[in-house]
Amino acid sequence: MNDIYLQLHGDDKDSSHISADKFENAEDKLLDDFIDKFSLLEASQINKLIPESIKKAKIKEDLKSSIKCLDFDINLGPAFEILFKDRHLHIEEDKYEEMVIQLLNIADYIEQIDFSKPIEESFYSLFHISPSTMQSMFQIGIAKYNEEEFESSLSIFYLISSLDQTNADYWYRLGIIAIQIEKLNLALQGFAYAIFYNRDLMGARIFSAQCYLKLGEIEDAKAELTEIKKNSAKISSEPIWRELIANLEYEIKVKK
Repeated sequence: MNDIYLQLHGDDKDSSHISADKFENAEDKLLDDFIDKFSLLEASQINKLIPESIKKAKIKEDLKSSIKCLDFDINLGPAFEILFKDRHLHIEEDKYEEMVIQLLNIADYIEQIDFSKPIEESFYSLFHISPSTMQSMFQIGIAKYNEEEFESSLSIFYLISSLDQTNADYWYRLGIIAIQIEKLNLALQGFAYAIFYNRDLMGARIFSAQCYLKLGEIEDAKAELTEIKKNSAKISSEPIWRELIANLEYEIKVKK
């Protein structure tokens, strides 16, 4: 991806055939894992006398509401349409055929998943999506970005980020694309995931701070700048980062 100032780092069977119940079960399972992973029950301010099952339901409800507020419900339709139709421009024919076959089989694999059990693999592994196909989708997403088809690129990067949830680079790039179309809350969400999976990804913090400034959330921007300065040794050798940080400091000072 030619990341504008980021050159430092780089038959109709489709999703509509997947049952809504399976998607709802998947969403519930992901939220359960999220709550457990971040110890949200222990951190919750909800009355300690309320049973954990009820508290968990409340937290899940709040998380779903937050996701909707953050506009994180991206339409994946364009992603599948592009991946199925735009092959010759961006990947070799054999890679295209491999990708289409694997994507068409996703619905069948979803039906086989028991969401009542812990999910210990990435979804791309569960859905038998090969690393080669992940790379093909990545390349197409980059091509769409370079063609300034940002909505299409965003849809593709949301798809591959969802399939490989722990890949910090995917979430990072999703955030960058979201900035291009002024979806700042979505960009912040992408950067938050990127930082969680790679705390050394200073670019994600810098762009998070920029987003906060655009949203008028000065204290959050200052908090990001503080974290950036803690790791200044990692970015001091890169003039472009130093320039961006200097700009951040100036903007924060002006907006105080």
